[in-house]
Amino acid sequence: MDFIDYLQMRHTIKKGEKQIKERSAKQYQNRLTNLQKKNIYNGETQIREDMHEKIQNHYKDTRNQYPRTIQYYIEYLQFDSTNKLSN
Repeated sequence: MDFIDYLQMRHTIKKGEKQIKERSAKQYQNRLTNLQKKNIYNGETQIREDMHEKIQNHYKDTRNQYPRTIQYYIEYLQFDSTNKLSN
């Protein structure tokens, strides 16, 4: 399962979360790619304060989409590693 698939199924994995449509999932993937290109996020397992500062310096992020993208990706990595261990 890739990140986009995880986002689209996230509402079934984490009860109480709202469904993320394909278009939004692709936007999250695009944000993640850009965060990685700008060396803001490089696979860390938690969001650090310096990441927030770099996001504020590079983006007008009034809805906190970029930190949310990182959080979703961290969740995905944890979910993916758990599923690989149980298979």
